[in-house]
Amino acid sequence: FVASFNKSNLAAASSELVTNVLMSPEFTFRAEFSTDKDNKLLPGELRQSLAYTLADAPLTDLLGSGVDKADAGDLVEKAMASAQAKQKLKRFFMDWLEIKKPAEFRISKEEYPLFTEAMATEAVSETSKYLDFYLAQPSPKLTDLVNSRKTFVSSSLKSIYASDTGKGEEATHDPEKRLGLFTQSAFIASRSGPIEANVIKRGVFFMRKVMCLETGAVPKGTETKIPEGGARTERERVEAGTQVAPCVDCHAKINPFGFAFENFDAIGRWRTMDNNLPVNANVSMAFLGDTMTSTNNPVDALEYFTKTDRFKQCFVRQVFRYYMGRNELVSDDPLLKDMYQHLTDKDEDILGLLKTMVTSTRFNTRN
Repeated sequence: FVASFNKSNLAAASSELVTNVLMSPEFTFRAEFSTDKDNKLLPGELRQSLAYTLADAPLTDLLGSGVDKADAGDLVEKAMASAQAKQKLKRFFMDWLEIKKPAEFRISKEEYPLFTEAMATEAVSETSKYLDFYLAQPSPKLTDLVNSRKTFVSSSLKSIYASDTGKGEEATHDPEKRLGLFTQSAFIASRSGPIEANVIKRGVFFMRKVMCLETGAVPKGTETKIPEGGARTERERVEAGTQVAPCVDCHAKINPFGFAFENFDAIGRWRTMDNNLPVNANVSMAFLGDTMTSTNNPVDALEYFTKTDRFKQCFVRQVFRYYMGRNELVSDDPLLKDMYQHLTDKDEDILGLLKTMVTSTRFNTRN
């Protein structure tokens, strides 16, 4: 600080000091030294780890003056019931789904004058209120979040959800057109192009973040621009550009996830026509199960996708990565299996899934 001050001035030296502190490993990472002979965290370290893992909050915020007396089991229950833990769980879902902030949407104002920043704010608010409602339940379940038709829409959003029923903000989506988080406007518009639906971007996201399927790198020299123009839908243009080598292998998995959402335009409105031609949302795939499965619309597709083992396994992995702050290792496989088993045995109970993780030997032991 003194050296910097002598070279410049107080403001510059102070700025450099703060920057160095915030970027130092000692600030970014929390060292854990207190373990017993079996490398298990001692009670104080374990309580601290539980508090920040579950709620991103210090122990005193969760337990007040009872910090030193609480055992780990009591802390887990209190932490998961706290407002801070509910907010962290909500942040997980918003981050997992990569919901944009209102000012971040890149929807063309000329093509979609309806989708103003105010409308984008309402769309994000719908997802936020939806998560608030379901995560406030005593035992929030994954199946409710991805398969519910209940939602919360402002009067302006009803221009997007034209076929919904309900009075005021609380509404019920048309069961033939909408299903859970993945058909909400904020989710769909967060990965749309400025003008087109961008079915490839939708497919890559679903494949990577929702199903945890790997996508290979695009080979050097590959033409990545989708063929322009003509009397074709976006799907037909994508098919024409991706059904040949070297694209076909990856797009055999990417495209079905994108095509399943063809009934939604760039801002999430239901459509039956694209470029004055009928939309085709039919998809067939054999890589998620033992047999070929075909669906005809986004609701059928989502009902199928979200019932697969692959979807549930991926959700477990995404929870693990977010709360543990790292990617899984081979040595984490037993814990991941336990978490998956809990999710499938306990009616997709999310809080129980978290409890399985933080009460495991893997969580409270350091190498």
